[in-house]
Amino acid sequence: MTEAEIDFICATYITEWDAMQENKARANEQYQKGLELSARCNQITIAINGCWGGTELSTSEDRGDTHISSYEALGYHANTASLLRGFLVGRETGGASIHDYRYHSDLSVKCLHCRNYNKHEEHTQLEKCVHCGVSFPAFIQ
Repeated sequence: MTEAEIDFICATYITEWDAMQENKARANEQYQKGLELSARCNQITIAINGCWGGTELSTSEDRGDTHISSYEALGYHANTASLLRGFLVGRETGGASIHDYRYHSDLSVKCLHCRNYNKHEEHTQLEKCVHCGVSFPAFIQ
């Protein structure tokens, strides 16, 4: 994924709260948090309501997998665009895969490039947008 693609995806999650001075100072902190979680987790998930979570698979027989969940909905809370940037950059450097489950009830998913909805069959995953041809490298894996 190119830097331009990451910029485009993250721009769709910038909120009015990000413009507040006290929140601008936390943008890098959230970015670093995204990088750290991407390195620690095997998978980052984005739930149907936009909240994110992560799963760190255990390498020890003594303990189970670790699950991280949040109440931070991407594109709703401040600096979640920065957090997402950390996830995406981390993924490009060998970090966690990202799975986006924000499907609509009619089994369609919105392309972040052309903003059209793509219909898919239940339990299948789309490789690219049928409208503009842009691949879904970070989402719908």
